[in-house]
Amino acid sequence: MLPKVPVPNSVEKSAGLYDVLFGLGPKLNLAKNKALKGYVTKHVTPSGYLKSQYTKPGVLTDVRKILGLFVGQKGALGGIKSRYLQGGLLGKGGVLRGELAFNPETLAATKRLRMGKGIAGDRKRMVGGMALGGLNTAVMAGLPAYFIHEVATAPGRTTSEKVTNALREAGSGAGWLAAGPLGLLGGSAVSTALSGGGGFIGKALRGGVAQQEKDTALAAAAYPRYVAPTHLDYALMPAVTPLNIRHGAPEKVLSSAHSGDNLLPNYELALHNSLAT
Repeated sequence: MLPKVPVPNSVEKSAGLYDVLFGLGPKLNLAKNKALKGYVTKHVTPSGYLKSQYTKPGVLTDVRKILGLFVGQKGALGGIKSRYLQGGLLGKGGVLRGELAFNPETLAATKRLRMGKGIAGDRKRMVGGMALGGLNTAVMAGLPAYFIHEVATAPGRTTSEKVTNALREAGSGAGWLAAGPLGLLGGSAVSTALSGGGGFIGKALRGGVAQQEKDTALAAAAYPRYVAPTHLDYALMPAVTPLNIRHGAPEKVLSSAHSGDNLLPNYELALHNSLAT
């Protein structure tokens, strides 16, 4: 169960698609709502970087931080809710982009060094922080993008299969970004759920895509080999199927073939040959 947040019920009920995608901050007047602003700033920075909720240093705290990598950090749910409030799902500092945010201490150290006002330890903070931040971005965003590209361009797959697999990989990557604060276990669970959701959407779309592929194959079979398919208008191919030819109306089909004017005689010849057989 998500922690209680000082958000009026009327605001959450009236939230539209834009608010869900980019945050309730403007509608809630986040800058002036002290209670809500205090809740959000307690958990995350404006960029969405998760603030540590461990206030007591010591060995026990270090152990809990290590365990948090697997089962989630302290205040993880509050951090996800705060990201959603200020940036929605896709906005700056939101649920997805917030997980890619760099440590603000690293950015501050980098800025001081650029201005020639660095203090002790700034160089170490910059190098270490940039390395960790870059690795986090590569793993959380780079790997999902790579996997999406791989399945979307895989040879020997139909378009419908590529779409389904790409949506499945996109869901998996979004799950890891959204549930990053919940650790490996929580992230894995959410990633698996969203991956299944992406696959379900892909399968729902699969029927329409598969039918288009079938129509295109039937259309391609209607052309004699001496008509170069690379010069024909691809958009016309589903319209010129054996079913259309058997039912006649070649003039209607030919009248729409304006983009292939230079090949129209061959196109007519192919159509008349098909009618004659």
